[in-house]
Formats: sequence, structure tokens, C-alpha cells
Amino acid sequence: IREFQHMAQLELSMYKENLFQYFRFIRNKKDVLNELLTIASNLENADSSEKQKQLVQHLIEIKKKTGFVNVGYLPK
Repeated sequence: IREFQHMAQLELSMYKENLFQYFRFIRNKKDVLNELLTIASNLENADSSEKQKQLVQHLIEIKKKTGFVNVGYLPK
């Protein structure tokens, strides 16, 4: 899980907090979540590293398609 998280952070150019926010965003969008679940079920027989690469690529596509924007925090 940590390996996937690290790969997703690098490929999506997100900090850990933004990645969790993005996952929350996906979880709350039923159509996007269903799309991701369909993609994941198609990768069921793939190698672990291949699954991670494919899922990250689809996360990038979903980010572009939905227009998700990282929200930063201003220092006090």
C-alpha cells in the first residue's frame, strides 16, 4: 500500500494530504468510484507492479477529466 501511495504521490504531483483529499473526492463521486472499481476489476489477474502502474495512470486521467485541484494551506 505504501509503495502504491508513494507512486501515486509522485505521478500525481501531490503531497500526502492532497492525495488523501483526492481519494476522498473520488469516494464521494459515485460515477468516478464506479469507473475506478471497473478498471481495478479488469486488472485482477495482472502483476502487482503492473496493477499499481495502471491504477495510477487511471487516477491521472480521472484527475484531468474531473478537474480536481489540489488545495493548499497558507501558513499562518
